[in-house]
Amino acid sequence: MVATQRDVYGDVLMPGEEDPWFWASKLHFFLPSVAFYNFPYTFGFLLSQALFAQFQSEGPSFLHHYEAFLKESGRATCEQAVRSTLGWEIDQPDFWERAIQSCAGPIQQFADAASPSLS
Repeated sequence: MVATQRDVYGDVLMPGEEDPWFWASKLHFFLPSVAFYNFPYTFGFLLSQALFAQFQSEGPSFLHHYEAFLKESGRATCEQAVRSTLGWEIDQPDFWERAIQSCAGPIQQFADAASPSLS
């Protein structure tokens, strides 16, 4: 753990300030039975995928919707911010199904790169 912290942080971490027990203090490494421990990360990732897919579809004209969403996200629930600025209903399964499908291309690229060549 100390060697890894040295590799990652380099000179930014003062000598002797490494934490050899860092791995033990990160509970999510050891909670495989808690399926939704990392829900905020998954939620944010899929929402960002949907936002980026919309930007790719609309181009720069989407940016005013995105900026409105960012402003609204500081004062409304996520459901309200998304509905009022983007018109999406994130409490509906089809929204999340589309967001997950936006990952299909990169997943296939990884699978192709990771699988042995059959030629």
